[in-house]
Amino acid sequence: MRMKYLLFASLLLALSGCVSVRQNLDVHYKTGASWKGYEHPRLLEGTLTLKIKDIHLFTGDSLKTHNRAQGIPETQPPTLLVWSPVIREFPSQRSVNLLSINPEPTQRFVDEENGNPIWFWDLSAKLASNDSLIIRRRFSYIIYDYRPLILSDSLSSAEFPIPDSIQTFYTKSEPFLQISDSLTQLARTITEGLFQPLQQARALHRWVFENMTYVYPPEIRGAQNALHTLRGDCGQYAALFIALARSLHIPARQQSGFVFSAERVSYHVWAEVYVAGSGWFPVDPTRSNGFGFLDNKRLIASAGNNIPLLFAPQWATYQNSEIEQRRTPFMQLATIVKSGFEARIDTEIRVIRDILLK
Repeated sequence: MRMKYLLFASLLLALSGCVSVRQNLDVHYKTGASWKGYEHPRLLEGTLTLKIKDIHLFTGDSLKTHNRAQGIPETQPPTLLVWSPVIREFPSQRSVNLLSINPEPTQRFVDEENGNPIWFWDLSAKLASNDSLIIRRRFSYIIYDYRPLILSDSLSSAEFPIPDSIQTFYTKSEPFLQISDSLTQLARTITEGLFQPLQQARALHRWVFENMTYVYPPEIRGAQNALHTLRGDCGQYAALFIALARSLHIPARQQSGFVFSAERVSYHVWAEVYVAGSGWFPVDPTRSNGFGFLDNKRLIASAGNNIPLLFAPQWATYQNSEIEQRRTPFMQLATIVKSGFEARIDTEIRVIRDILLK
């Protein structure tokens, strides 16, 4: 799935030891410890590539005019900044191996809110001497059909406390996941008579799947637009489900990545809810069987929404970039900030090897 934000029509790139929320993320995937619930391992090798071609730099008065039109300081020189999530291990995604990356990133850091390791490139100095720039990584990993084992729908946060950091952080209203009175009332109506969080989440999944209509691209992104139109792509399905769950104080977040197999490659996102006593639990609202199941034809890139990015300039907004207030809505292949030049920007998702191991 590819992002296309309001006021940002030129790019289609929607492009774990830390404190606070991150310290509770991976260790609470308790279903991953015993390897139960994992079937049909698939070995995948592939590449993710970002291509910036036919670069034309603005200079002099044309640079000032271009910057003003984009809401950028007139004196800002041509700039190209790129962030990309590091492919890492998740419960269903194991034995991740980086085979090559070119060029080497300028920096690497961790998004301490969600635990995403992120690469950063500052390619500004290379703009003047290159007609094209390419960032490519090659990697391999093993992915499983994943059905996390839940002991009972009746497990409660009283018996198995959810970490305070997760409960607080992943139930808040935030950009693109706005919780309104009308949305909260809908969530209560959908889950009437249900009192356990997992039962409620199941009902929300069924309602979103049955009532949303798939349309790409949506005119405006976010849970409120999905609520009003009941139309959108996988990002809209996920946003509406996450906001509905959060309105009931069920921790929920987005997981971003790709459908990744020899048969098909495409951008895709889905959701997760945090289940007391078990941890993060997958929910794909675009799939009828998506409650508590991820298939073995995925590549998980990142977790979370409104991800903070180090080295992001203050002037970057959705008018000129894929960032606003130094955050990006979510991360898949790459997130870009550019100014002072025109270029053709493409991405390539390629599967080199796809072997079903069992």
